[in-house]
Amino acid sequence: EEEMKIASSLIRENIEIQDNHGNVALSVPFVFNIANSFDHVKELQAGMEKYRADKDMEALGRLTHELFITVFGEDATAKLYEYYDGDYMTLTIDVAPIFTEIIAPAMQAYAEKIAQTHFRAKA
Repeated sequence: EEEMKIASSLIRENIEIQDNHGNVALSVPFVFNIANSFDHVKELQAGMEKYRADKDMEALGRLTHELFITVFGEDATAKLYEYYDGDYMTLTIDVAPIFTEIIAPAMQAYAEKIAQTHFRAKA
């Protein structure tokens, strides 16, 4: 189903949100450039872990918003916000699989590729 399309460090995907009947209610394309955003995404994730532990929901919300903008882009994020109309909890739950199934594995593969390249350069 989810088909990962990676050319170098680019991920081109569609966020597909289904309605209660299993029909696609919203399809939003996005392009994520891992190379350009890797460090920033890692910093955001670290901050999100800290604010989640501190239960600072306002700060967590700001970082989640910044993560969406960084990964999905301004346009896709705006379309998601419009569709969810302030229901940020459901939005976050619905897009979580994109992060766990697509973004995180691609970032891990990218990090391994960089580590191998770096290791070869030193050898």
